[in-house]
Amino acid sequence: MTIMKSVMKRILDPEIQLRERLFQLLSTIALVEYFIVTVYNLISGNSITQIVIMLIGTVLFAGTVAFTFKSGHIRAGSAISGLL
Repeated sequence: MTIMKSVMKRILDPEIQLRERLFQLLSTIALVEYFIVTVYNLISGNSITQIVIMLIGTVLFAGTVAFTFKSGHIRAGSAISGLL
């Protein structure tokens, strides 16, 4: 629950630019969706290739989001996330 509180605190902080807050909000939603789809693929018994591709995509996206949050490079993070 601490992670959600810190994410909501950053999204609602008026001192942070709107572009950065929107990126954080949308990337958090997308990251949750990635994890849900990955778990669904594991449960539904899809092929191992699909599961591995989803896991790689999830890890890459999570790494990109974490790097972007820590470094503050919103444009680079959004460009990389758009490619994923």
